[in-house]
This record gives sequence, structure tokens and C-alpha cells, in this order.
Amino acid sequence: MAEQLVELAPGESKVVSFEAVAHKAKTYQVSVNGLTRSFTAAPPPPFIFSNVSVSSKVCPTATAYWVHVFDCRISNPTDKAITHTITHWMQEYSHTYGVWRGPRAIEAFEVSLAPGASQNYHYDGYGPHCDGNWCCTPPLMMHYTYYFWLEDELGNQSEKVSIYRP
Repeated sequence: MAEQLVELAPGESKVVSFEAVAHKAKTYQVSVNGLTRSFTAAPPPPFIFSNVSVSSKVCPTATAYWVHVFDCRISNPTDKAITHTITHWMQEYSHTYGVWRGPRAIEAFEVSLAPGASQNYHYDGYGPHCDGNWCCTPPLMMHYTYYFWLEDELGNQSEKVSIYRP
């Protein structure tokens, strides 16, 4: 919280300003001696998603199933630190039944990047709740095309990549 002590004589006035750096787009309250005002922070600019790819591998705990391997580079193109909540999504199309399922979230995570920084996101087909018996989440079933992408809380998306399981 930013604070500054300003002493004034009766009838005197002085302009005081603060720079507030909001890390999330929401409404903030500001209070001075019981006088309260609010401001709404603009959402942070989006990350840049690049080098998006998907491949498959056999699930070692259930070899009849495949799992996906997804990679994406996440970059902050600005001169300010940015934090976003990113969700890894999938949607599937059954070629046997001609129906779409999803989209559904695979996992969500927070990414904070310094100005100009980047990081790689890698999902190797093993779900975040692996119990040692069934670790392949989600399994890729036969005769489906699967689509995968990343998306931030504001709706900015990476390229969608797909893989077909014959």
C-alpha cells in the first residue's frame, strides 16, 4: 500500500499523486481520511503464444491408449511485468459418430513474466493428479481428431493444433 504524509495549514491545498500498478483487471478502492473512491484497472496486455505443437505417445500404464504431448512458448512482449492465468484446453471430434465433445480444461496455471521474458509450457500426457496406477490424462481414443490450445483469462488464444488417432 502506498502512503504519503501531507500536512496542510487551514485553507491550504496541495496536489498529491500516486502511481498505482494493478496486476489484475478489477475495480480497486482508494481511501483518504474516510473519503473513498474507486478506479478500474485495464486488463494487462496479452502474452504472445508461439511454437505451438502437439504429438502423441503410448501411455506406459495402459498401452492401448495414446496421450498427447503439447508444447507452446509464452512471451511477454511489453516493458512491464505481466501475470495471466492460462488454461490448457482440448476439444475432440468423433469420426465414428460425427459428434463434437468439449471443449474441456486439462489444467489451469498462473504465469508471471518479467518484461521481455519468455517461458516454455510443456505437457507430456500425464495428468496433474497421477496416482501411479492411471497416469495418462486424457487418453486419446481411436477415430478421433483432438484439438489443443492455450487460452488466458481474457480469451486470448494460442494457435489450435490437432492430432488424429486412427
